[in-house]
Amino acid sequence: MKNSVLEDTYQKIDNLGKFFVFDKSFLINSIKEEFNTLETKYNSKVQEYIEQKQVLNTIQNKYDLITKFLDANLSNNGAFDKFKSLIINDFMDFANEESSLAEEAQAILMLQDVEKRLQDITSFPTIYNKNIVAVGGGFSAGKSEFINSFFVTKEIKLPTGINSVTAIPTYITAGETSFISGYSYKGGLVQLSAELYKKLSHDFIKSLGFNLKDIAPVMSIETPMKSYEHLCFIDTPGYNPSNTGYTSSDITTSMEYLKHANTILWTIGIDTNGTIPASDLEFLENIVLEDKKIYIIANKADLRSLDDIEDILDVFEEILDEYDIEYEGISAYSAINKEEIAYRGESLFSFLDKMNNPIEVKKSIFSELNVVFDMYQKAITKDIESKKEVQSHFYSLELDLMEAGINIEDSQKVDDRLETLRSLFTTSDLQEQLKKLEIMRNQILESVEDIFQSLS
Repeated sequence: MKNSVLEDTYQKIDNLGKFFVFDKSFLINSIKEEFNTLETKYNSKVQEYIEQKQVLNTIQNKYDLITKFLDANLSNNGAFDKFKSLIINDFMDFANEESSLAEEAQAILMLQDVEKRLQDITSFPTIYNKNIVAVGGGFSAGKSEFINSFFVTKEIKLPTGINSVTAIPTYITAGETSFISGYSYKGGLVQLSAELYKKLSHDFIKSLGFNLKDIAPVMSIETPMKSYEHLCFIDTPGYNPSNTGYTSSDITTSMEYLKHANTILWTIGIDTNGTIPASDLEFLENIVLEDKKIYIIANKADLRSLDDIEDILDVFEEILDEYDIEYEGISAYSAINKEEIAYRGESLFSFLDKMNNPIEVKKSIFSELNVVFDMYQKAITKDIESKKEVQSHFYSLELDLMEAGINIEDSQKVDDRLETLRSLFTTSDLQEQLKKLEIMRNQILESVEDIFQSLS
């Protein structure tokens, strides 16, 4: 457009020159300079418009995202609602009345853990009976890229980058199609586009001005994956804070999801380090690994030579043995090339194939609930036995007084005092609590059974 306008202007100047004598070159240069100035201003305004449009689009994305989660419809599962009501009302009333169990705080935490698991299952039915495999590790260990390497399609992928990007824990399961869901704080589900999900990094969340995890605590991705139909991977935030975003709670979030997993894949980036960081070892030591299988991923192995990799695996073995951390194997893995370069113990793919079996989630939850109720039952029964023992001492005391020739019935004052003491050690209230406990146990277990029936 610029050349055509100038050429047209030059032609008009030539036409004028046929009638007037003047310096055409000066006039042409002047016009050209003025045109260039106007064009620079125009381009500047266009660039400013593009930048402002990008800002507007970012604001619109933030508004749409927040609105989606705030307006999300509540999940409608009557069986789970009944379970919550039993816990909030019946159980808490019972817990406030009884005083036998010293470890009551622990019992309540266990119940809250069960409630959260059931809430996740009812919100994300795709994870039901899956073997939960939590992918943990430090900041920039390559956890998300590792999981991406199992995806068949490029349509969806977990956000990756140099900075800390995994801000919200994400469940990943195999499915025939690809879609992303967000779980709202009220229990509703929100469908998200792949483009919007990519933006959910620490930097994006920080730009919102509040912690998005308060209204969107967890995400879910279903996408085609090779051969892992019974696995549910969890992409967890790096446990160690970076310089960006809301990282103060990341260690708590990571610990929570690793605690509830059946299997742990612990990733360590070996691109810049040839050993296991001390902070990783400290974190692993603080995780309750009982009944969990752990596998070590020496990630980003494509950035090392084969000789370096073999030396690094030797170092890993020595350190893990020194810290008495039991593991199934160590894999030097390249997420970029989707290949295992070397391994110790069991290979990664062999291990995942072995883990690719359904889990009896219902059996596990029933077991955890019974542990809680058994704690109360044992504590109350122990108090009953203690009070009965005191009662037997009162009976023995009465016999001793009678043998000594003292008739208690002749002394109303002594008899009244003994009766007062007996009333302090009556077991009727505790017996009633045991009955309430069993009724509540049956009601809560029945509500859990109804939850799983609703899922099937």
